[in-house]
Amino acid sequence: MKEPPADQRKAETGQRPPPPKEKIKPPVDSCNYIYLALLMSGVGFLLPYNSFITAVDYYQARFPGTTIEFDMSLTYIVVAFFSVVATNALIETFSLQLRITFGYIVAISILLLITICDIWLEMFSKDTSYGITLTAVGMVAVGSTSNIRGYLISIYLSIYLGMFISIYLSIYLSIYLSIYLSN
Repeated sequence: MKEPPADQRKAETGQRPPPPKEKIKPPVDSCNYIYLALLMSGVGFLLPYNSFITAVDYYQARFPGTTIEFDMSLTYIVVAFFSVVATNALIETFSLQLRITFGYIVAISILLLITICDIWLEMFSKDTSYGITLTAVGMVAVGSTSNIRGYLISIYLSIYLGMFISIYLSIYLSIYLSIYLSN
C-alpha cells in the first residue's frame, strides 16, 4: 500500500504546511502612476457631486422656498443606485478603459454645460433651471459611478492579491472611506 504524500498527512493531522519561502514583491512604480490613478479616481468621483453640494447656498438663493439640497442628494443616491445595478449587469460588456473614459467625459461635460448655460448665461427660467440642475446631478451620478466602478474594482483586486505596497492600500482606503462618508 502506498503512503500518502507529506502534505496530505499534515492536513490530516491538523498541521499546516510551512509557508512559502518566496514572498511576492510589489512592482516598482518609479513615476507614481498608481498614486496618480488613485488620485484621478478620487477626483473623478468626488469633484462632480461635491461641485453641486458645495454650491448649495447659491442654489438655495436661486431657488428660495425649495428643498434643493435634499432633492439633489436624493436624485444622486437614487440614480447612483440604479447606475451601480446597471454597471454590475453590463460590467463584462464594456472595457475598463471605456467605462473610465465615459465617466470623465460625462462628468466634465455636465459640469461645463451647467456652469456656462445655467449659471453664467442664465439661459433658462427658474423652473426649467431647477429641473435641469436635478437632471445634471443625475447624469453626474451615472458618470461618477461608472468611473469609480472601473477604478475601484481593478485596484481593489490588485491590492487584495498583494500586488501593490501598503502605501497604496492606505490611499485606496482613504478614497473609499471618503466616498462612503460623502453618501
